Amino acid sequence: MNSLSWGILGTGRIAGIFAKQLAQSKTGKLIAVGSRSQASADKFTAEYRVPRGYSTYEALLAIPTCKQSTLRHRILRMPSGVSMPPQPANTFSAKNR
Repeated sequence: MNSLSWGILGTGRIAGIFAKQLAQSKTGKLIAVGSRSQASADKFTAEYRVPRGYSTYEALLAIPTCKQSTLRHRILRMPSGVSMPPQPANTFSAKNR
């Protein structure tokens, strides 16, 4: 059975809920988290046992398993200091290689 590698953009409450649920998945694996600060990414990676944490969304989206998406373009176009609108954790997935 193929599994999906997941990255979460953001370290808020909903991202944590998603990370807990993903840890129980038989077909998905959380491989990275992106945040607006390295301290927040480090805290999230320690709490949810995520292999990699990035201090920017762009750094997470640049990893090889990330596929280009409309989400990527939306984030990169946002002005500095503008918060993401309230919504469930923004994520990407790509098949493991």
